[in-house]
Amino acid sequence: GDNMKSKLIPIKREDYDTIRRRNYERWIDSILRCKTLIEDQRKVLQDYHRSIKLNSRVTSIGTVYNYLRHVKLLGEFRKKPFNEFTKEDIEEYMLYLQRKDKPNNANQINQTMIFVKAFFKWLYQTDTYPDIVKWMKPKLKPNKLRYEDLITWEETLDLMKFCYSARDRC
Repeated sequence: GDNMKSKLIPIKREDYDTIRRRNYERWIDSILRCKTLIEDQRKVLQDYHRSIKLNSRVTSIGTVYNYLRHVKLLGEFRKKPFNEFTKEDIEEYMLYLQRKDKPNNANQINQTMIFVKAFFKWLYQTDTYPDIVKWMKPKLKPNKLRYEDLITWEETLDLMKFCYSARDRC
């Protein structure tokens, strides 16, 4: 019993943000090497990732992951080069998602629309959405927050006493 305790090496605890970032980096790497996509799709996805990192206002690694994940799922649905996709391909994919994710699909489908529209805007290098995705109208929930519903600065400082990670303090 006692001999075992002395041989245990203390494990360095990493903070939540470091672990979260490492997980997202691993998941993104997995998407970029995904064998369920055709080679052309994988190459375009890698270019898209590079472009997001270099040119986008997106700074959250979780959001970058979601951009790539949604495009990957679209590519798995229809295995052909993204620049050969038609409006009908996108419509069929959206109908497929509506059938597949019925119980909690409203937010998921809205998110998919947003990410897919952004991807094709990037792919076609246009200032507006290309015709194959222009028809998509995500139903965004209106902001119903009133000023008097916001917490005060003092309440914020009180809450921060219970935040242990940099993410929560933000």
